Amino acid sequence: MTLSVKQLFVIDAVGAAVSAFMLGIVLPHFTELIGMPINHLLILAAFPVAFVLFDLFCYITRPQNGSLLLVIALANLGYCLLSGVFVLHSFVGLTGLGLAYFGAEILIIFGLVIIEIRTALQAIKASKE
Repeated sequence: MTLSVKQLFVIDAVGAAVSAFMLGIVLPHFTELIGMPINHLLILAAFPVAFVLFDLFCYITRPQNGSLLLVIALANLGYCLLSGVFVLHSFVGLTGLGLAYFGAEILIIFGLVIIEIRTALQAIKASKE
């Protein structure tokens, strides 16, 4: 199944909204169950909020060449790296549930990054032909 640039912006926005909700609203109430400090959760939550706004802008303006999709893919990759740094920084205090949550989030986002990069590069190539 091939996803369009526009579809990927929607998928990215929905995923980012879920991440922002979980990190900024739900998980701060359960820090003892996950072991990640609240300040780390709130810092991480700010990024997907920005990604939702960027994705919606891109969806509305309908970029077809894929360059903005490449931007969000790289931003998502940076977010994965920052999440990984916070996991390593808080590793001693993280619970199994915390490791599972952040590990799953990183893997899911990384999988999306791969799809976004492939689609963006195909769209960029197609726009040059």
